[in-house]
Amino acid sequence: MQKILYITLGLIATLLLATSCEDDPTLTKLQAIGFDSEASISVTELVLAEENANDVALTFSWTEVAYPISTYPVEYSVEVTDVTDEGWAMPTVFTAGEDVTSVGLTGVQLNDLGVKFGYTAEEVGTFKARIRSYVDRAAYSNELVFALTPYFMPVEDPGITYPSLWVPGDFQNWTPVTAPKLASFIEGEEDTYLGFFNIEEGAGLGIKLTAQPSWEPTAYGNDGETNLDDFNAGNVAYIEGNLRVSNEAGYNFGLPQTGYFCMTANLADMTYTITPINTLGIIGDAAPNGWDGSTPMTYDAENQVWIIEATFNAGGFKIRANDNWDIQIALNDNDKPFMVDHYVLNYSDVHGLVSVPEAGNYRFTLDLSNPGNFSYDFVKL
Repeated sequence: MQKILYITLGLIATLLLATSCEDDPTLTKLQAIGFDSEASISVTELVLAEENANDVALTFSWTEVAYPISTYPVEYSVEVTDVTDEGWAMPTVFTAGEDVTSVGLTGVQLNDLGVKFGYTAEEVGTFKARIRSYVDRAAYSNELVFALTPYFMPVEDPGITYPSLWVPGDFQNWTPVTAPKLASFIEGEEDTYLGFFNIEEGAGLGIKLTAQPSWEPTAYGNDGETNLDDFNAGNVAYIEGNLRVSNEAGYNFGLPQTGYFCMTANLADMTYTITPINTLGIIGDAAPNGWDGSTPMTYDAENQVWIIEATFNAGGFKIRANDNWDIQIALNDNDKPFMVDHYVLNYSDVHGLVSVPEAGNYRFTLDLSNPGNFSYDFVKL
């Protein structure tokens, strides 16, 4: 009886194994995928002109990549980087679409690409590109090389020039030359760089720092652990961590959310802080809420300014963040906005308020986009 039982169990196991093998789906990772033929570009040398900026200047073409999982669309994109970027560490990615075999880039897109790598209107840059396909894994085409001369180089912000760091990130296509800046402009705090920047909803959260408006020779990233968990738990009001020199991909600073931020970096002790500015408001005897609480301002992302239109009392007011006293802005002896206080700075008790000569309806505008050259406008309506 026991022998019959063993034979029966053996037959069942054999049938199950055979059935299992017959029902196994095709494992796409065991099958090679790739482009059947080489991708191509419409031209290999471009000298861009501003009057044709919105026209398609360069077209990429390729053949479809066949994936074993045929029920899903194939996503295509074009990756472009400087020809010196051997490891493709910082490519600019242009989304092509699903199940497409070509895409065109406009003069504006290509000009931004040239500007990103620091090329001027008189300088030829050499770039390489490749097509990327993706379903359950990526495949890449051959590399395509082209020369590009941009038509526009952004002019530095007006005002006093201070030692600066640039804040390129996912939110602005990793382009140092057009990135917001931190600056060393605070007297007695020469090792500390400070600035403000905004990341709009839906944008990527990765950022780094560069010591110049390009990736070379020096870039900085996050080194090791931060207090992000404590911040997310509400135990601290800002994120802090250590800097490291990081010219390679990765080591990005971790932001918890999109929005407006104040960032500091200290190159002497290699530390940094990032503070989300959830509200920026005015407070003082001239403000609508007096000294009892901040009256919030509204951020205009297009013009990079904070604005409030309200009924003011005669007197004065200052600006503070997040309805507390940890980050304050007031006026210096030259009637310019400056940092009165911050978590990592020494408090300045010598400062003036924005003056309101008589009660009435006013519009107050504050521009913090150029660190060290903050400005404001106060107009009676």
